[in-house]
Amino acid sequence: MNGNNHTVDLDGNTLNVVFTKGLSTIKNVTLISASASVISGNGNLNLDHVTFTKSGIMTGNTEGSVINSGRYSELDIRNSVFIDNTGRAIHAFGNYYNNINDAYTKISNISDTRFINNQTTHNGGAIFLGKLSISQYIDAEFYDNQANSGGAVFLERSGMDNKGYEAASVVSLSGIFQSNKAKDAGGAIYNNGEISKLQGKFIGNYAQNNGGAIYNSDKNGYKAFINIFSLQGNDTLFRGNRTASGSNAIYNNKSDITLTAEKNSSIIFDDGIAGTEGNITIQGQGTVEFNNMVSGNNISLNSGTLKLGSYAGGEVNGKTVAASSGSFDSTVNFNVHGGKLDLTDGEIRETNLGNVNLQEDLELGIDVNLADKGADKITADSVNESGETEDSEANGRIQITEINVTKDMDNNVANVQIADGGLQDKIDVQMDKLNVNLSGDKSYFLTYDQRQGELCFMNDKSLEAAVKHDTTSGGAFAMANDITVETHLGRLGGKSLSVSGNGHTIDGNRYGGFEVFEDQTLTLNDVTLTGFGGIAVMNEGTLNLAANNHDTTIDDEILGSGTINIGGSKTVTLNGMVTYGLVNLTGGRLVLGNEAVLKEAFKFTATGGTLDIGTQNIFTDDATFDNGSTLAVTVNPDEHGVFEADKLTVKDGAKLSATLAQGLVTDKDEMKTFKLVSAHEWTEANEESNGDNFILAHDNNMYKFEKTDVAGEYVVSLVQTAEEVSQSSGGTANNANTANAWVDGGKFPDGSPAQDLANNLAGLAQKDAYAFNNALTALAPEVSPLIQAVETGRNNQIFNAVSARMSGGSSLAAEGKSSGDSALDGGAVWVQLLGNKSEFDGNSKAHGSDAKSAGVAMGAEKQITGEVKVGTGYAYTNTDIEAFHRDIDVDSHSVFAYGEYKPNNWFVNGIAAYSFSDYDESKNAAGMGIKADYGVETLGLQAMTGYNAKLKNVNVTPSAGLRYNRIKRDGYKDTVGQDISSRTMDVLTAVTGVSVSKEFRTCSGIYWKPEARLAMTYDLTADKDNAVIGLTNGSSYFVEGERLDRFGIEAGLGLTVDVNDNLEAVVGYEGRFREDYTDHTGMISAKYKF
Repeated sequence: MNGNNHTVDLDGNTLNVVFTKGLSTIKNVTLISASASVISGNGNLNLDHVTFTKSGIMTGNTEGSVINSGRYSELDIRNSVFIDNTGRAIHAFGNYYNNINDAYTKISNISDTRFINNQTTHNGGAIFLGKLSISQYIDAEFYDNQANSGGAVFLERSGMDNKGYEAASVVSLSGIFQSNKAKDAGGAIYNNGEISKLQGKFIGNYAQNNGGAIYNSDKNGYKAFINIFSLQGNDTLFRGNRTASGSNAIYNNKSDITLTAEKNSSIIFDDGIAGTEGNITIQGQGTVEFNNMVSGNNISLNSGTLKLGSYAGGEVNGKTVAASSGSFDSTVNFNVHGGKLDLTDGEIRETNLGNVNLQEDLELGIDVNLADKGADKITADSVNESGETEDSEANGRIQITEINVTKDMDNNVANVQIADGGLQDKIDVQMDKLNVNLSGDKSYFLTYDQRQGELCFMNDKSLEAAVKHDTTSGGAFAMANDITVETHLGRLGGKSLSVSGNGHTIDGNRYGGFEVFEDQTLTLNDVTLTGFGGIAVMNEGTLNLAANNHDTTIDDEILGSGTINIGGSKTVTLNGMVTYGLVNLTGGRLVLGNEAVLKEAFKFTATGGTLDIGTQNIFTDDATFDNGSTLAVTVNPDEHGVFEADKLTVKDGAKLSATLAQGLVTDKDEMKTFKLVSAHEWTEANEESNGDNFILAHDNNMYKFEKTDVAGEYVVSLVQTAEEVSQSSGGTANNANTANAWVDGGKFPDGSPAQDLANNLAGLAQKDAYAFNNALTALAPEVSPLIQAVETGRNNQIFNAVSARMSGGSSLAAEGKSSGDSALDGGAVWVQLLGNKSEFDGNSKAHGSDAKSAGVAMGAEKQITGEVKVGTGYAYTNTDIEAFHRDIDVDSHSVFAYGEYKPNNWFVNGIAAYSFSDYDESKNAAGMGIKADYGVETLGLQAMTGYNAKLKNVNVTPSAGLRYNRIKRDGYKDTVGQDISSRTMDVLTAVTGVSVSKEFRTCSGIYWKPEARLAMTYDLTADKDNAVIGLTNGSSYFVEGERLDRFGIEAGLGLTVDVNDNLEAVVGYEGRFREDYTDHTGMISAKYKF
């Protein structure tokens, strides 16, 4: 039957349609106001675009339905509506003969269909699925349907004790379930059967007794089953569902529910879940979110994430829904077989995990975010570990992985508390910002360092707790930031404590430090200690000081007869005395901050690493330098280091490394003797040795460093000056001049940056001539033609931009088309974007450099007469320069004026530009950063003459002229005291070339003019950027700069588009090429003509 989209108003009459075997189809019709509608039968029925509305119930039938499908029927319903019917919409009869082999109803498909305000006094307000009925696919919307149970959908199971297995089933049920009601249970769905896949939105449904949205219940001992599903990008949501007693999404009565959230999807319960002996299994790769109380069920987490979060509350169907937080009550047994528990979202108050069962060899990951409200805590009623026996240790663990505390920890300390069950001894804790209450007053405020894989101290309370209460061995705690303690740290509570500082500092705040007793070990890795009340560590056990990734410092005393082991690969500095202790140096570098550090030490032993005493006189009772260890001293002209011991043992293979300062010996005929090591007893002395078995680790380019016949005494003589070192290793004349002034010259003021730099240079001259010359190059002013290239290059960009406005540039631009007789006749304003990249390749005298600049030029011009044009403008450019060991940032401001006289095809024009540039330079020489700032002023002039000719409609313009740039660099002083003289440079360049262009006009009236240009240039005059540099030691040196090659080629391409009488656009490229130098400029210009 095809209704052709008509409406049939039955006006109170009965509609009775019987479909028999075979296929019956009803489509495109609306059936309204039947006193009763019964479409029944045992065949196959297809409905498409059919609406049933306001149907009643047949007289004498208290359980009427619009559609009653019989034992052999199959339904396919699409794009239809069931609305305002008295009686359910569909009754899918089951097998009422209780014969499992007999036929039963099958719903193959219900899709794109709505069920609205259908009501029955029995069960299933929209759809009733009888026992053994099978539904394949139902995807529909259910609004405001009402029934005794199952306001929208009811699934039946056999009422006979021996037939309890006979139940209705649905393969897939999805859609929107909103505002459906049940007088008894299951506001949206009542299930005695099996739903293999349930998905959708459950909003504002209501049941008087149980199951505001869903009631899932056994019958005759046979469990019902639902698999609630979510797909990627399509979450399943329960919100605002309730019963008379409060918020409730599901009541699970002695039956099974599986929650399957696929990857990147969620199943969200903003309403409570209740039940009696129910089972809920969580699986998949997505998230199941409980934002309300869960009770009466056994929860099994197999995979995916279970999130106990929060719902902020709101309004659903005009009713206020209160805020809530996820929690398990004591009736919940929480079984963990995998997955992760996430407690991150919102406010958590008194969160209870119920009774937690951990499978053997399993870790439960807990993510927690404690909000900024309330006395928050997480508790568990009991913890049991599966598989535990008296003879074996269970391996189940709770692993707290990523915890974020958002509250103010100083005023309101949040904590995670595990109550009962002895879990305090069974936690594998890995955290991110959490105060964990393990037991009693053991409160650790920590953060998890993902990179280091360790717990991190956040404040003094956590440090104090770890020191006093941590009873474990081998545990590693790390610092996330600096800590200032507020109490005495005191004695270690366990056998050992390991602290990784990650380069952070513990400030003792004048309190007492660590106390390490016999058989205890304290390890401080990359930790700096400062500010303790005299004693940083009271050590009667073992103290390990390691600098593996960061240099560290111990400012206060280490007291006690224990052992101190110092190692790593970085530097440990001891500024406080070591009293009575045994000091073992195994690696890294140990620096002594003052001469008394080892004075009271019982014994010092170096089996590796370097003891660096600088220029200090160090004394200790008993010292040993073993094979692989090094003693380092610094020798200045007026002071040097001395290591002294009552008893000194120097084994074969130990090294002595001397840093010989700048100016130590200045005359090749001079020899100086220094006593660097002294001992009352040299234990290795014998007939063949005086006991001084140090190997002199000094391969020196400048000095000869040798032993004398006296143990501990050494002589220094000059082999080469620093200037000679530079010359002999391939340095330039500029390098040699710099070396002579900085290293061979006089002594620099004590404590000045220049003195430190001179000593660094002297060290390089002695040990690494190649690095020495590189440092000299970086230290001296730049000798490549960098300033000349930047200043002339910028002026050339301006000249090119202006030339495009005159003859020899764009002829269209030169026409100055008028637009009336006002004062602006023949006038124009223009703006042009500038971009440039230049590269100096370098040569035998200078290293290369790269420069990139960007800027804008703008101007205004006026065609005074048909023969004369004048204009003026402004330009700004920023240039970034990368040169050898230096970076320079240049800001330039330019003003310019231009004019042209063109009585006929012959023309002459000129440009004048003045620029001021600020050069901000940063460089590194011999490991020291140096900065300088200086100004450069440039005057640029260009004069050109040429002739506009036309050959076969092609414009050919030969031209010739001169460019002149006067560049004045200011004198300046850099941060190491170099006083660089000012310099004025003149560059005069002859230019000759030719440009060709051709005009085209399209039918739309737009002029197009492509153009090409080629020119040769030659610098008639080009001064070098020379400089005289004065130093604070009274020396000076001269640096000769380099110039660009005199001959160059210039080539350009451009396109001018004259859009209309007022608007013109130009794009162009200019390239300049010289030996070892290239320069590329791009231009985009717009011009508005009055």
